Amino acid sequence: GWLGWRRRQQERQDLLATAELEHSVERLREQTRTDPLTGLSNRMHVLGWLEEAWERSRTGKQHLSVLVVDIDRFKSINDRYGHPAGDEVIRQVARAIASSIRQGDLAGRWGGEEFVAVLWSCPQDSVHEVAERMRVAVESLRVCVPDIVETIRPTVSIGAATWCGDLEQLPHRLLAEADRALYAAKRQGRNRVSLRGEDRPAVGGLS
Repeated sequence: GWLGWRRRQQERQDLLATAELEHSVERLREQTRTDPLTGLSNRMHVLGWLEEAWERSRTGKQHLSVLVVDIDRFKSINDRYGHPAGDEVIRQVARAIASSIRQGDLAGRWGGEEFVAVLWSCPQDSVHEVAERMRVAVESLRVCVPDIVETIRPTVSIGAATWCGDLEQLPHRLLAEADRALYAAKRQGRNRVSLRGEDRPAVGGLS
């Protein structure tokens, strides 16, 4: 009867309201872990993911690697072409970085023109391959921006550090070591990969 129909209508409305609430919560959760400019993970989500990956590596005695990636001479890009062009460079570099990592790894925007990638169960030789693939992908970019005749050709410097799971190592120290390797790549001429403790010459050329 009428009461049964009303009850079914109310149940349907309750289900729709619950689904909408769950969708809103998931959307908010996604916003809290995503960088709005690039769509990559934001700094907070990268840190949380790194902590989890470190714990898995520690218990499973697996390699854990971190790449710190910085767009070369980004300030001069902003100064010469303007901030909208700089934003487009960041977006395209982010896509190149994301397309270069393996399935199961994570890339995020660390802040400004700097990015971090976390590679789980990735030995040092493979880290170098991933980082070099990333460097070449960015070097191949040709960024076109409306009202600018020139094509912008960004490059990145990459510092990498790997924890082998055999000695006690904390995630923030691994990040610091990758950061030091990044500055070594900058000193060596930019547009190159530098691995912590690497004896062989860095690859790549001047930006």
